[in-house]
Amino acid sequence: MSALKAETNTRQGLKRRSKEGANDERGRQVTRFFSRPVDLSHPSERMRQAIDSSRGRQLYSQRIGTVEPVFANLRHNKRMHRLNHRGQAKVRTQWSLYCMVHNIEKLQRTGFGQTGVQ
Repeated sequence: MSALKAETNTRQGLKRRSKEGANDERGRQVTRFFSRPVDLSHPSERMRQAIDSSRGRQLYSQRIGTVEPVFANLRHNKRMHRLNHRGQAKVRTQWSLYCMVHNIEKLQRTGFGQTGVQ
C-alpha cells in the first residue's frame, strides 16, 4: 500500500498501517486538563494574587524602569550573554563581579569618592 493511500485511509478512520505493515488501532490520543484547587499558601499563587491587585499592577509596572535596565546594561554594554563557568560557586563569583562593575560605574557617574563631593 502506498504512503498516500495509507494516509488517506487514516483520515477516513480506517485501520492505520505502520511502516512494517502491521495494523495499529490506537486511534486518536486525547489529553484532558482538570483545574486544580487553588492553594493560597503556595508562593506562586500568592505572587499571582499580589500582581493581579491594582496596587500590584502599579508596582509591577515600575519594574521596567528599575530592574530591566540593569540586565540590559549587563547584556548589551558588558556583552554578558551567558555565564562562562560551570558550578554554582564559579557562576556566583562571575555574577558578583559583573554586579560589582555595574555598581562601581553607578558610583562613578554620581561622582562618589571624588574630592569635594560627598
